[in-house]
Amino acid sequence: MAALAHNWLTDKHIDFEYKKYELLAYLQEVHQSYGQTKIFPWLGDLLNQYKDLISFKENQQRLKDNFSRDLTGIDPITLTLKHKVLPDEKDLEEVNSILNFAIPLLKNSIDEGKRIFDFVEKNITFSPIGIVPLYNKEGYLFVNVTSQLHVYKYGVLFYQNSNDKLRSLSTEYVTSYETSTSIYPEKIKSLLIKDYPELPNPAVYSIRSELDIPFAETLLPIAKRYFVSKIAA
Repeated sequence: MAALAHNWLTDKHIDFEYKKYELLAYLQEVHQSYGQTKIFPWLGDLLNQYKDLISFKENQQRLKDNFSRDLTGIDPITLTLKHKVLPDEKDLEEVNSILNFAIPLLKNSIDEGKRIFDFVEKNITFSPIGIVPLYNKEGYLFVNVTSQLHVYKYGVLFYQNSNDKLRSLSTEYVTSYETSTSIYPEKIKSLLIKDYPELPNPAVYSIRSELDIPFAETLLPIAKRYFVSKIAA
């Protein structure tokens, strides 16, 4: 993934044509990945870039107003003060042109990624394996795609800030199985209890998809986000 630098907007040449080429090359790679149903880490990077540009745009007028200017005299016709326009102010105008070009394109790419995300999320199933214990803040998450079952040890942390209840998920890859009539989720759960006695009565959940989609770039990150929303409900 050839991500845009965090400071790509103001890095190197502040030139509209140069930045336009840089952004379009990046978005072309994004859309090629979307065409293969690969949305991560692109979608997260797009969201961060979009938020940064929105923040910069909201503050750029204030920054422009605060730019220092050199007084050069008084216009005898309008009786207004005349200032020397500094190079930095010209750069800021060029940056504003880049912002007006980039923000809608980033938003369109974000929306496209979200549509793929929503489609995949609507086509996964979630279920507990066996009886779920009262303590379910740690355990195992099974992520199934076709006949492959990938096992992750998970831990969920809930914490509160001044406004919202937040949650974070940590996962650790354990192993994978080729499922069959003799190797199924309940059997795998019993094998895990035997092999990892530190969790004698684990909470175990399964997320399954029948879609033919990339695992690492699409299914797994969506499954993790979906899992957190379900377990926190």
